[in-house]
Amino acid sequence: PGCAPCVRELPALEALRAKYQPLGIHFLALSLESDPQKVRQALQDLAVEMPAAVTRSEVLGPLGVSDLPSTVFIEEDGVIMAAATGERTGPFFQRRIEELLKVATKATVRVENAKTLPANTR
Repeated sequence: PGCAPCVRELPALEALRAKYQPLGIHFLALSLESDPQKVRQALQDLAVEMPAAVTRSEVLGPLGVSDLPSTVFIEEDGVIMAAATGERTGPFFQRRIEELLKVATKATVRVENAKTLPANTR
């Protein structure tokens, strides 16, 4: 694909995908390249196994980003937790994933605790 910073980020994202996918965290690469074969070849050349989709720039705005590369962290219910625009490193992604996992875990614990409270105390 034509986004050199995106290509530089992919190996770090692939390593994190391999680490976190067994924990139920999934990754999806979006490409603005109009030729799906070019995208497939680039992923193959980089040994990236994460799924990828070809899309148009119109999807960036609703995802909360405006430029490439961008990374969007989305909960399983579709809520955007965070977004980062601009080239990032593996350590940045690692820290951000860990931070978001802590927030998600705390929210889950709060919801679970709320279920055990009597209705008049919620």
